[in-house]
Amino acid sequence: MTYRKTIVSSALEAEHDYPEARHTERDMEELWQVNLDVIREAVAAADVDPCRD
Repeated sequence: MTYRKTIVSSALEAEHDYPEARHTERDMEELWQVNLDVIREAVAAADVDPCRD
């Protein structure tokens, strides 16, 4: 069995709107940017080259 070690983790929050009960709205552009920021932060913290094979 192969075990993998977590090298680094990162997290940011994205805004949610709740226009009515049991409904959630999100700004997809903001969600994309938050995800992109988290990926960049994690890659930088791991000190790896994402373009290297």
